[in-house]
This record gives sequence, structure tokens and C-alpha cells, in this order.
Amino acid sequence: IEFNSFLTADEASAVIAAGEASGFYNSTRFIDGGADKRSSRSLFCRDDLPCSWSPTVQTVTERAAAILGLPSHYFEHVQIVKYGAGQHYSTHSDFIAEDEELAWGPRVFTFFWYLSDAEGGATAFPNADLKVEPRVGKAVLWANVHLWETSRRLRFLPYSKADHEAQPVVSGVKYGANLWVHNMPFRFWRRAGCRHRS
Repeated sequence: IEFNSFLTADEASAVIAAGEASGFYNSTRFIDGGADKRSSRSLFCRDDLPCSWSPTVQTVTERAAAILGLPSHYFEHVQIVKYGAGQHYSTHSDFIAEDEELAWGPRVFTFFWYLSDAEGGATAFPNADLKVEPRVGKAVLWANVHLWETSRRLRFLPYSKADHEAQPVVSGVKYGANLWVHNMPFRFWRRAGCRHRS
């Protein structure tokens, strides 16, 4: 689902400023491959960083919660990403198989916010023949899983049409933000130190 006016230009600028104040770093965790798959920089707005208590980050997060009909403690901390010219993230899934065994479950949805305009840098879904161009204020929401029912419980399986890539930026800087949504209260269980299902 695309939202053409999910956040204002001023809100996008404020989220970028909060990210720059917090400090971007090269990613050290790659879900499905090595560093050659991803050349962007990113950061998570965890409790010890300025972006975690940015009023704008909190406002936009609560807006997403209202759209989804879920409290924000089902979300991971917002991840802000930054792509310079030539930087990219090759085709990948946001589904992490090991999360299925954790108390908060897998990433059921991705809610991605576009914080700047850029030439190139589209989010492409090759298995669905879809492409979303980066435009400030836009957001896109997609499901990462489909359900499979066994005799014991429902299981989440990766949804191949959600595989996506961040195509290389041609010029400008592409800023965005990932909001990953779990099927159980991620922040509550993580803060309580309860990682694995009982």
C-alpha cells in the first residue's frame, strides 16, 4: 500500500536531523549475505540516541500505529537509513527466520517512510513487478509473511513477493526510515528480557 502524503516535508527534515544528530554507521548485520549486498548507512533510534526521543519520530510512529491499529510497542525501534550516490541494497527479505522462535515473533509488516527526493534509489519488488520511487513524504507498507497452519499452531512463512531491493542512487541523498512490525509486543518483551517462546 502506498501513502503519498504520510508525513510532511518539515517532519521528514526533522527525522533526518534527528538521525544526523544520532550518527549513522555502516551496517554490521546482513540478513542474507555479505557487505557487498548493502552499502548504505543506518542507525536504530534506541533509547540512548537523540532520535529515540525526537518528538517528530514519536509523532510519525504513532501515526503509523493508528493506521495499523496496533500499539507502538509492537514495533522495532525506527531505523533511519542513508544512501549516497551509487549506494544500494540488493534484493533481500525483511523476514528473519530465527525471529519465529523469539517471544515477539517475526517481522510481519514493513512500513517504510521516504524522507527525501533522490534520482534513482527506487524500492523495487522484482517478484511483484513493482517499483516505488523515493519522494519526500511518501510511505509504503507491505507484508513480509504469509500464514501456514499446522496441527499445532499457525506459522509464519516468508512471502516471496515482498523480496525487495534499494536500487542504486544516481544523484542526491536518499534518506528513509524502516518501521518493522511484529505480531507480538516487541519492545515490551525485549525490555523485559524475555527472548524465547516458553
